[in-house]
Amino acid sequence: MNNRLLIIIITSVLISIEGTAQDRISADRPGAGYSASTVPAKMFYVEAGASINEGQSDIGQFFLRTGLSKDFEFQLNTGSLLFVDALDKPRVSAQSLAFKYSIGAFQDNKLQLSFFSRTNLPVFNDDFEYYLTRFMVLGDYSVNDIWSINSNFGYGDFVNGLKNGSFNFNITPGFSINEHTGGYFGYAVIFDENFSNDLVEGGIVYFLDNSFQVDGGFIYTPNDLFVSFGVAKSF
Repeated sequence: MNNRLLIIIITSVLISIEGTAQDRISADRPGAGYSASTVPAKMFYVEAGASINEGQSDIGQFFLRTGLSKDFEFQLNTGSLLFVDALDKPRVSAQSLAFKYSIGAFQDNKLQLSFFSRTNLPVFNDDFEYYLTRFMVLGDYSVNDIWSINSNFGYGDFVNGLKNGSFNFNITPGFSINEHTGGYFGYAVIFDENFSNDLVEGGIVYFLDNSFQVDGGFIYTPNDLFVSFGVAKSF
């Protein structure tokens, strides 16, 4: 195990965050990381969004989330339409099924941990011929009334044996601006021994009410800058 991986594992265990109150929607968007919060039983969250730049657009990002029990959540990702200038027609991204299980709350409820699994479904696009699966530990940690941090650490998307997967890590601090508005910024990376793909992001979240949020921000990669926006609603 190299030093970089060891530092990431330690950081993921020590740092994670949850910023919003329990009676307010706690969406998995915006940001690259998944929240450690699970959807309450018999409730539904609908989340959707887009990321756009001059050469390509990712529109849809539609997730349906529901609580199967108090600590157990099911997610369906229907995918997105991908518009790329170099292609003559839009492509469809991979769909996925996911499950999230709350491990519990610690440190006087400041730290919340969950286990997450996601499997891609290669249904509408021949580019996704494998049922790629990823496993993650999700963490939310409340620093104080203003600051919180989200962090995910995982491994997966292996094709020919467990040794052929990649690691993922993100750290995303969030902060409260006022009763209805918050901000976030963060860093995310997917890597293995042969490649590294990372991004920096930031933006604003606005709560129209406790059940409805909108967001807007940016995503910067070494080669592209995207504008992002989206919505999340609970029922």
